[in-house]
Amino acid sequence: MRPLVCNYNVTLRCNDTCEFCEVWQNKGHQDIKEAGIDEVKRALRDLRKLGVPVMNFTGGEPALRDDLPEILKESKRLGFFNILTTNGIAYAEKATEITANVDHLIFSLDAAIPEEHNRIRGVDCYNEVMEGIKTAKGLGKLPLINFTITRDSIQILPDMVDLAQKLGVLLWINPVYNWSGFEGFDRESVDYISRYIGRKNAGLNLASLEIIKRGGNDVRWPVCTAGSSSLTLLPDNTLVSPCFYLQKSSVKLDEKLANILKRKEVKAAVSLHGRDVKCKGCMAWPYISPSFLRRINKNMFLALYSLWSLFLKESSLKKGVFK
Repeated sequence: MRPLVCNYNVTLRCNDTCEFCEVWQNKGHQDIKEAGIDEVKRALRDLRKLGVPVMNFTGGEPALRDDLPEILKESKRLGFFNILTTNGIAYAEKATEITANVDHLIFSLDAAIPEEHNRIRGVDCYNEVMEGIKTAKGLGKLPLINFTITRDSIQILPDMVDLAQKLGVLLWINPVYNWSGFEGFDRESVDYISRYIGRKNAGLNLASLEIIKRGGNDVRWPVCTAGSSSLTLLPDNTLVSPCFYLQKSSVKLDEKLANILKRKEVKAAVSLHGRDVKCKGCMAWPYISPSFLRRINKNMFLALYSLWSLFLKESSLKKGVFK
């Protein structure tokens, strides 16, 4: 079965210092050399030949790459569905080129109050997010706000939904995650969050809430299929398996990707997804969300319903914004 998405970490540099993110805190990440544009294009062509439909450009802060517009353009030319999440700080200077080649443009926002968002992010960037949203809409794109909700920030969820409605965009409610040892929300909080699926300016993955209720991934009956439902590339075009957080195998793209995936060490690493002791309690949504679509069960139907709901809300909003 072909992977559904490639999580392409085009850079691990970041101009935020978010309190809930470990990427910028890991000094080893900063030593990884970023592949040049020709190498990135070769990787994209190889991924397309493999049949991967979705590119999730992530990091780090992807917009810190000067050649990001060219990367997105090539990806779009090849026929990928492009997803990009940005903190907004470096978006403005590349806005036109970025927006033209992104299908889902997502801005991270952690609070409706500037001072609180800036505190969580470690830098003053609230105004950049607001300007980015307005700029994207001016360029004919309906962006999403990604709200990483925590046990503390759940109290401001109504304010975030109201802000999204005021801005004329959708709010994606994304429960904070870690890949190991995460202390989740209590059941009352989960039930409270789930009710926001009915709000016209809010979206969330109901299947993710089910995983939170059971304490994350269970290594005995794992929900995660990270190594087969997704691929992960580091900035230097190293394929890590089964995921970014459990790098049991690391292989540079020095030959066809299809051949690399057949290597014994890669297949062995993939077989550990969701089952390794370090996978206990994992709630890394970039990997677990695609996994929902691999097995016909309750989680699959909840995830499909959530995506369908988001699509309908986006369509309705676009008609009102861009009519």
